[in-house]
Amino acid sequence: MLPQDLLDDARFAVPSLPVAHVSRRRLLQRLESSSSMPLVLLSAPAGTGKTTLAAEWVRVHGDELRIGWVTLEAAEDRLWPHVVRCLERLGVELPFASSACRAKALGRNLSASLAAALARHPVRLTLVLDGYEFASAEESQDLDFLLRHSNHHLQVVILTRADPLLPLYRYRLEEDLLEVRVADLAFSDAEAVDLLDISGVKLSDRATQALNARTRGWAAGLRFAVRTLAERDDPERAVDNVVAEVGDIGEYLLGEVLDLQPPGLRQLLLDTSLPVTLVPGLLEELGGPTATRDLLLLTRRNAFVEPVAGRPGCYRYYPFFRDLLRAQLTYEDPRRMVELQRRTAAWFAGEGLLAEAVSHLAVVDGWEDASELVVGALAVGRILSEGASGPLSRALQPVPSDLKDPATATVRAALALTVHDLQACDREVGLARVGLEAANHAESTVLSLAVLDAMRARYTDDPVSAGELAAVAWRELTEAERHSGVDAHRKFGALVHACEGIARLRCGSLADARAAFVAGAETTTAPDAASWKAECLGNLGLIHAIGGELAEARRAAGRALALVERADGSVVAGPPAAHVALAWVGLEQYDITVAQEHVSMAMQSDLLASDRVSRSLLEVVKAGLERARDHLPHALVSLELSRSGLGSSNDPWLADRLRVEVARLRLASGQTEHALRELESALERDEADALLAGAQVQLALGREAAAGESLARSRAAPMSLRSQVESLLVEAVHEYRRQSSGRARVALDRSLRLAAREGIRRPFFEAAPTVQRLLSGDPRLTARNRWLTDGVPHPFGQGTGRPSGAVRINGESRRLTTPVESLTAKELEVLALLAQLLSTDEVAESMFVSVNTVRTHIRSILRKLGVSRRNAAVRRARELGLVDV
Repeated sequence: MLPQDLLDDARFAVPSLPVAHVSRRRLLQRLESSSSMPLVLLSAPAGTGKTTLAAEWVRVHGDELRIGWVTLEAAEDRLWPHVVRCLERLGVELPFASSACRAKALGRNLSASLAAALARHPVRLTLVLDGYEFASAEESQDLDFLLRHSNHHLQVVILTRADPLLPLYRYRLEEDLLEVRVADLAFSDAEAVDLLDISGVKLSDRATQALNARTRGWAAGLRFAVRTLAERDDPERAVDNVVAEVGDIGEYLLGEVLDLQPPGLRQLLLDTSLPVTLVPGLLEELGGPTATRDLLLLTRRNAFVEPVAGRPGCYRYYPFFRDLLRAQLTYEDPRRMVELQRRTAAWFAGEGLLAEAVSHLAVVDGWEDASELVVGALAVGRILSEGASGPLSRALQPVPSDLKDPATATVRAALALTVHDLQACDREVGLARVGLEAANHAESTVLSLAVLDAMRARYTDDPVSAGELAAVAWRELTEAERHSGVDAHRKFGALVHACEGIARLRCGSLADARAAFVAGAETTTAPDAASWKAECLGNLGLIHAIGGELAEARRAAGRALALVERADGSVVAGPPAAHVALAWVGLEQYDITVAQEHVSMAMQSDLLASDRVSRSLLEVVKAGLERARDHLPHALVSLELSRSGLGSSNDPWLADRLRVEVARLRLASGQTEHALRELESALERDEADALLAGAQVQLALGREAAAGESLARSRAAPMSLRSQVESLLVEAVHEYRRQSSGRARVALDRSLRLAAREGIRRPFFEAAPTVQRLLSGDPRLTARNRWLTDGVPHPFGQGTGRPSGAVRINGESRRLTTPVESLTAKELEVLALLAQLLSTDEVAESMFVSVNTVRTHIRSILRKLGVSRRNAAVRRARELGLVDV
């Protein structure tokens, strides 16, 4: 055989399939659907499996189609001699010899002759062109002419790393083009599993997905990685690092991608490899004024760079290719790598993207610069609001402990505070202050340290000192803004107000706390300080809720959650105080479902553990919910644990709140003397809620005079709307005990009128039996106050219709308003038998009626009691006293 024949056999042969070949049916089906299309384009980077896919397709359908294959090497610059020779081999009668095609372009005469020969050929031909880039406009025009003038007798399949200069838009419009690109060629997880199985490598689903994600389904990368994993004793553990460790991957990318680029594009790839995402502006900063145009060219050349979906003008490299580029840049020019990292950091800092800027400075150990950047931008508050898991904190966490400059120590102090390491925080703050004495005065560092002191004080046992430190931080903030013109109020204003408000709240100065939170809520904040404004709103909502201003509480808490949701995308991420406030509102209005939902959300908050006020008051709400469900022992245990959790902290207001709630629970449990002892220390401070609870206990003990004295003392104390409602209820009971039922009804009426403003129901549901008797004994009062039970979900969560007219109070079923629709005698008989756990058949047998009759009675019972299940009907009936307990 002549040498030319040997060369032709190699050039025109269909390539063989790999030994570890995975048949990819989904892609074969796409190629099979292209039979009527003149042009098929497989355009993707090196090693994505273009040739293997096409070769399998040819082997499967070679008998059905007349297919010719031409493999062209990258160095070859002439296409048509090989194409003409292939057509000759397929039997096309050509009017000229292949030797006539010497130029890169055919020209119009040769193109017309070749098109006519193809049009005369009796069968349609498919020509696969593998490895040739149609970079010449003339070649592309010749190919386009052939496809349009060969009477549909020619289909061309192009396997290329760069899109040809063909009018692809026209082929798409006319539906004459099938495109298979890199995203299509990427191995799915299932295909990756098949490749692993063929190679004898066993991995878990998680490890397989991780490997495939790391390689982005790149066929060559997967094959190299799988080959390495097959040699490992424990391939499962090697998955995370195998792609970076496989030298073949790097060599392949260098030889087949990077080094094949023109010098200018090669340098652009290296210079723009440091950011994860290349955005407009940054791309030009690193790659020069033509970088965007050049990168668009690289996407057409399939250089493992892709546009970012949903972000116009943004690009990113495949992770494995980006890693190679970074390593190659560091190897070839380490100084330039450092310079580019710093330029990238400076650009991100200028855009306010501190976490990204810090990440790039960290790569070159620029920790002091990174710390100066963070402190100078007054971003300490952002570290505290995001917490240890926030992007800025994560970028800063590797900061070395041996750097002594004030800014770095300040950053370390903030990071320590995010994980509640108070000792480390104190140590770093001290180190920063020593550094400030020896260095030039840095206004931003002084202010940041004052803010850290105020935040640190929130976790101490001394709320008075915490308030003083908040005042110091405010003075420093004002001075910094006056002297330096920094935007301190937008960055730190809401944070400092939040610290002051928490301190005042812990001291029991609710008016001062409210003023601080209002100021924080009205402060204009920078985007990264919005969480502090939300905290002020959440705590403001909590104060409103405690005072019975339920509409205001809902409004403030709702604003807090909306503010966080806009910035963070998650309501759960909001301040726990907002959820506690809304849970408190739900409990006061006896909307148990809403209250429980917000209790659950508050408990999911990462901030709850460090917020002693919200944490303690959440326990009060939870105890109230347990009481509504008649779980008094559980409620008591929960509150006792919460009170002991305060330990020796100097939080008298919180301690009193818990103490009063414990006393109320003990009173409801019949532990009257114990309840009175619980209140002793709280009564000394003349706080209205404690005095009212004391009056209720005295009434339960039959001590009318002592109850009257406590009631009088409570009226002398500042009283919220909620306390006024409860005070009038206690007065009603007191007057009733003194045989003055008229005055008792007047007090009850006034209490209802006050409560109606905000829909406050809980005091009536938990009031003494006397209140229930007064209500049920006055039809006009009941009719005038249907809001008390209308539309309220049942306190035990059964059903969602109108309430039963009775609630569980201190272990008793008490009627508040008109009872449920009356049950017939037969229905009551069925209900009594159901309470004995009899089945439908057994009830029918006992009553000597049919099963269908019993079912009819049961449906009527469920409807009248507003429930959906038999056991719920029995529980409701017991609450109403319709069946024996």
